[in-house]
Amino acid sequence: LPSPEPIEVAPVPIAGERREERPTGAGDPPASTDAPPSRLRWRSEWLEVCRWIGPERIVLPWWPEETEASGTATVPSAAARDPPHRDYFRVEDHHGRWLWVFCERPVERWFVHGAWV
Repeated sequence: LPSPEPIEVAPVPIAGERREERPTGAGDPPASTDAPPSRLRWRSEWLEVCRWIGPERIVLPWWPEETEASGTATVPSAAARDPPHRDYFRVEDHHGRWLWVFCERPVERWFVHGAWV
């Protein structure tokens, strides 16, 4: 499938509400990580990506790692040298819904974080 094209003007309302969820895996990674995949898996459905906006990069410590035992926030020592980061995109699917997705770097895994309503 051809890669979706970026758009210059966002038809997403800036003041719209974003319904956040716990991030879920979005399926197979795209051939290029500079753009979102042309298809995403969300809520047991494969979605075609029609348009996208982004990326917006977020770097630690904006979302600290949590240790399982204590639940306290920590930053891994490797993060000091090459901090993990997320590149967020807004993508429109073939149903006209706008989703909030990100690529977790440097491991190159894609997730759907929620929808714009």
